[in-house]
Amino acid sequence: MEPENGKTVVTTIDSNIQKLAEDQLSKFEKKYGSKGSSILVMNPNNGEIYAMANSISYNLESPRDDKNLLKKYSQSQVNKMSEKEKTKAFNEIWKNPIVSNAFEPGSTYKPFTVAAGLEEGILKGNETYYCDGYQKVGPHTIHCSHRSGHGLITLSQSISLSCNDALMQIAAKEGKNVFARYQKNFNFGNKTGIDLPGEAQTASLLHDAKDMTAADLATSSFGQSFNCSMIQMGSAFCSLINGGNYYKPHVVKQLRSSNGEVVILSSKLAPNLMGAIAVSAYSYMALVPVIQPPIMRLLTTKHERVIRMKPPRAVSHTEKVIFPIIGLLLTCFLVPSGLPLLGMLFFGNLLKESGVTRRLANTASGPLIDTITILLGLTVGASTQASEFLTFDSIKIFALGALSFIIATASGVLFVKLFNLFLKKDNKINPLIGNAGVSAVPDSARISQVIGLEYDPTNYLLMHAMGPNVAGVIGSAVAAGILLGFLM
Repeated sequence: MEPENGKTVVTTIDSNIQKLAEDQLSKFEKKYGSKGSSILVMNPNNGEIYAMANSISYNLESPRDDKNLLKKYSQSQVNKMSEKEKTKAFNEIWKNPIVSNAFEPGSTYKPFTVAAGLEEGILKGNETYYCDGYQKVGPHTIHCSHRSGHGLITLSQSISLSCNDALMQIAAKEGKNVFARYQKNFNFGNKTGIDLPGEAQTASLLHDAKDMTAADLATSSFGQSFNCSMIQMGSAFCSLINGGNYYKPHVVKQLRSSNGEVVILSSKLAPNLMGAIAVSAYSYMALVPVIQPPIMRLLTTKHERVIRMKPPRAVSHTEKVIFPIIGLLLTCFLVPSGLPLLGMLFFGNLLKESGVTRRLANTASGPLIDTITILLGLTVGASTQASEFLTFDSIKIFALGALSFIIATASGVLFVKLFNLFLKKDNKINPLIGNAGVSAVPDSARISQVIGLEYDPTNYLLMHAMGPNVAGVIGSAVAAGILLGFLM
């Protein structure tokens, strides 16, 4: 087997920000004597990670060198280690604590407690609280960080002064059900799905609402008595300040082939939404007879619906064979990212039109496509877990897709009407075929035929409509390829 060049990973890490983070971390540790610190820098608007700096690092080119252990252990401790102990020590050093370690978030959690109250309308923003340095919660006395108390403070001061007393009062007003629900809304207790190994599992380290006591609620309000990872906290903070959008944190920006082409596709852009996207797409295919006819009737007159078009010209066998070959070559050179879809379209067309591969064409149009349909259905079904599919994002995808389908149908009909303004009377186009520009093959073309026959039983539009129908498939695949090129 011939060796193949591997792919190039383009990361989101910014070398300048990474260097600054490492320098600041080093200064911090020298000043305060910390032995286990980390810095995480993220873009709150897309989840890209710009820097990850940890106090304990190792040489990536020689990860098993004993010198790496000196970052955490003394030379005498290393000398006394057995091979088994060394392996355990190496595993600890190799871990990325930002991703793999859990901790009590403490006061960094306080903004989330306030955010829950504001979002629910429990807080208005003009509240004041009296901090006397502690709260009595059942038999427990839980102190503020400022033991002598902050006195009378505002809601914003409860955060700026880091007042535990005020936060306990806020959480008590919210109640344990609201508090626990917003913990889950901000994704605490769930893995972020970051594209790095060893992410900490913290589901069992949070209080469930039904088991949460008054003391648990009080201490959780200021980030104690539960655990999270640093990447969970960073990702949650991003959603807190960006308007409420939660983005999956990631360090891989692109994968590129040996010739520089981007090979990471839509399944990598938002894999958690693939199920909703696929179900939406097939729903619109099934709803073509429902969505398109009212729009077609609304935008056309009775006179336009009975326009008779000239019969399509006869296409030679040579043209039928050359078309998929040229189409395939143009796709390779101009929009290589659209090759999986268009390549199979042109290949199937060539099998059918060549006339010498009848058995292959029959297999492709029968057993093969049936098998692929079953596998596709299983794949889509496996990617539609309730936790990912039954969300507001799925509803937004359905709504956005339906709107785009309606706009595409209306645009196709209106563009035909526009063209007709410049065409001679005997060369007019029936605007009912405009809907076929939507890449629902052959359903949209059939709708053109059905609606046309309603108004003139002898006017057959099917073959005329198949042209824009196939062009819609090619055009949408090309547009998607160009869009991916810009995004990546």
